[in-house]
Amino acid sequence: MKTFLLIIIVSFFPFLPAHSQVHWIWEKTARGLECCSQQFELSGVVQSVAVVRYRATRHKTGIYCANGPLADSTSALAERINALAALNAGYFNMKTLEPVSYIWQACNGVVGRTSPGELFRIDGVLAVKRSGKIRVIRCDTTSYAGLKGYSEAIATGPVLLLGGVPARDSWPEYGFFQNRHPRSVIGRDERNRVYMIVIDGRLAGQGEGASIAETVEICKMIGLKDAINFDGGGSSLLWEKQKGVLSYPCGNRKYDHYGQRVVPNILYIK
Repeated sequence: MKTFLLIIIVSFFPFLPAHSQVHWIWEKTARGLECCSQQFELSGVVQSVAVVRYRATRHKTGIYCANGPLADSTSALAERINALAALNAGYFNMKTLEPVSYIWQACNGVVGRTSPGELFRIDGVLAVKRSGKIRVIRCDTTSYAGLKGYSEAIATGPVLLLGGVPARDSWPEYGFFQNRHPRSVIGRDERNRVYMIVIDGRLAGQGEGASIAETVEICKMIGLKDAINFDGGGSSLLWEKQKGVLSYPCGNRKYDHYGQRVVPNILYIK
């Protein structure tokens, strides 16, 4: 009888095994940060995921901008400002290394503007409060308001989760949404812990990458309440001070930590 019931459960709920097989093992590093790297199968392909999580009120979360000739790899920019961890951030022009999304800092004013051509994927803002907490705000426009009380903000997208619910019922039929790519994500859980996430991609048999729908699924598996997508592809990279590069950037098409791309801005922790 128990065997019969198990067969019924597996038949009607095929998603359960994929979730239950992923055991997120967290390792403490510098000043209360926690790191986790896992490989698992989702939708029939191998996913390689690296995560850093932390309590926002114990750390400073910020955006570091190094536009144009100041741009460098995520790890180099993080080391330049003595960060504890860093994630590549906003979309940018790969020729000029200038941002194509809105970036605002209380200390510097507007650092970047959103290009209208980017609104097919930029539909939100990651805003950082002075207390250290972050907020994902849905906002599909090239002009932004209502950021009083925040210290920094960056427009990006798409928004993935709000209140634990997928931000959209379905995703557009564009390759950006439907094809598997490396993805970079930031989000928070019910306990207001912040998560920096990279889903590796373009690495056959090691890290295939994720569609936006699969990225949402991985965020839910990790336990996020709110989440927003950052620039991905060859830009995706997660770095931590003690362990170095945690993800597997695809720039050299090898499953190692050396294929980094030059970027003009990062999200950092201090």
